[in-house]
Amino acid sequence: MVIMQINNPILYSEKSHILERLQRYREAEAAITKAIDLSPSTEIFYINRGVFYSDHKKWNLALDDYNKVIELNSQSSMAYMNLGTVYLEQNKLDLAEFNINKAIDINPNLALAYINRGNLHSKKQNIKLALADYNKAIELDNDLPQAYYSRAEFYFSQKKVDLAEADFHKVIGLNPKDVNVYTRRGIFYFNQQKWELALADFNKCIELAFDSPLVSLCYMNRAIVYERQQKLDFALRDFKSSICSSLQK
Repeated sequence: MVIMQINNPILYSEKSHILERLQRYREAEAAITKAIDLSPSTEIFYINRGVFYSDHKKWNLALDDYNKVIELNSQSSMAYMNLGTVYLEQNKLDLAEFNINKAIDINPNLALAYINRGNLHSKKQNIKLALADYNKAIELDNDLPQAYYSRAEFYFSQKKVDLAEADFHKVIGLNPKDVNVYTRRGIFYFNQQKWELALADFNKCIELAFDSPLVSLCYMNRAIVYERQQKLDFALRDFKSSICSSLQK
């Protein structure tokens, strides 16, 4: 049996992941910061904290952590890719493109980087380039849910409904417990007035998100479908559930 020391930074890093899943965000931040304090030259801890900050839209803190990784290792494709992602979120498209391209130059097989560059091209309305990057990501890793999800959103925006639907199905096949995908596919069906299919997806959202803050949105989406179907009693019930869930969280 291997017994880790109490002050092993890996323990704090793993603790941070668990705390974040439990939505104990301050404690999660403290734990990953402790890992960095114990091992200030370990790149992955800065990457993990940068992702944490990105998830919480603390962009400047995320940028600081990714830049620290590059200071430690100028050939970190992951750091450059994540920098590009933050800049993309901030709509700083030139900086986003520079950093994502840098990540691909360092590691031409980094599928996630092609997804992010596809998102960048999509935002800039470079349709052919966006699709080429999504396809490249899938070529590199055909079991990567994010690639199919991004391509589904792309096809959705281009009104290529059959292709979008196929990619949404693929994502759910790869990750059948992802609430966000059921939400997006439900909206996809809603826009096509396929009420029963939309309801099925929003029902699944409520089932999966029952103990999370996302359940409020799931109830609201289902309420809107019921309203369109003129099932007003059901709609009112779900609107009330949405409000109650929101207050409780």
